Amino acid sequence: MTTKAAKNAVIALCALCVVATGLSAVAASSHFSKYVNERWGFCIAYPSKWLPYEGLNKAGVSLTYPGDDYSADNIIIGALPNMESPSNPDKQMTLEEDAASALESIGDASGEAPSNVRVVSKEKIIFSGQQAIRVQVTYTQKGVSRVEETIFVIKDKALYAFELKCSLRNRGLYEAAFGSILKSFRWRCK
Repeated sequence: MTTKAAKNAVIALCALCVVATGLSAVAASSHFSKYVNERWGFCIAYPSKWLPYEGLNKAGVSLTYPGDDYSADNIIIGALPNMESPSNPDKQMTLEEDAASALESIGDASGEAPSNVRVVSKEKIIFSGQQAIRVQVTYTQKGVSRVEETIFVIKDKALYAFELKCSLRNRGLYEAAFGSILKSFRWRCK
């Protein structure tokens, strides 16, 4: 085995261990709670031990793992009316424009600009029957290496955002929960 192949094998094994650790933490909490957004009508199921917070505008929910010592780590599921396109004021923003706008505001709300920003991937996907764009970015902020993954969907003149924001240290835990939450998502719930 070449040195490069051995290095790649070790990296793959480490990534698998991180994801497995996160999956076991989510699986350990096999109880799920349901969140229904009254404003937009969507719902999700999330691990019951996670802490939900619905903001004042009732646009969605932010979920954090209890005891997480880095409060900027969260999963956010929500929607807002899609904004007017800067390139064509008679139309709403496109998915590409929404994704580009979000990339300009990477990082937490502390006001400290992130460094080492790298777009890992940007791809068109289908999410829950709708065209979507998924963007994954890594960066450093306040000395912490972080990852953000966002899925943007436009439906019924609203921009839906499904966001994972966490430190690389917590990535396995948050990615496992994020995947579970995405699978549970429904556009309309009673």
